[in-house]
Amino acid sequence: MHFAVSSVVTPAVVASAVSLFFNHRSEKKRAARDYLTKAFDSARDDVRRAVEYAVDYFPLRSDERTPAKEARLLMGDRDVRLSIGALIDFSAESGPSRNLLQSALDDFISVLTGGSFQSSAADADLDQARLVASAGAALRAAIAKARHLELEDAVKSDVLSRSADRLRLYLNENMGVESEPLADREMEEMNNKPAE
Repeated sequence: MHFAVSSVVTPAVVASAVSLFFNHRSEKKRAARDYLTKAFDSARDDVRRAVEYAVDYFPLRSDERTPAKEARLLMGDRDVRLSIGALIDFSAESGPSRNLLQSALDDFISVLTGGSFQSSAADADLDQARLVASAGAALRAAIAKARHLELEDAVKSDVLSRSADRLRLYLNENMGVESEPLADREMEEMNNKPAE
């Protein structure tokens, strides 16, 4: 009797332990992806706000520009530098998203506080406001592209996703079962997430 109980209980305990391990690992990966997504979304919001501050500031003559508007623009500049800087630090040192973000950030910052910013004899500078809006759109697009690259890399480097893809290939080749790859499904879900 003891042999019969242990032959049933032991595999159940092992299966439970393996299941708990993979569930815990899966939750950690999901939490990391969620955190990364929120960090990218926050950076996009910071860029949008900085562009709004610039559009409120540059169309005014220097005598109409208040210290409060100037302070908001400087605050927007600082917020963008911090949030994008954190994303750059997070990305791989030689990764394509790092270079993409750094280049777009440099372009944006140069026009955000360029032109007639803090000039004592400035006319309304609509061209500078347009440049900031254009560079902001380019930076927001670079953030979205970098997010896609980082999440795609996270899915591809995940052992469980690769194992599921190998199983899918095996089933396709040997059993005639066609299924959608897990990595493709996850990427499709991430791409279909509503953007702001």
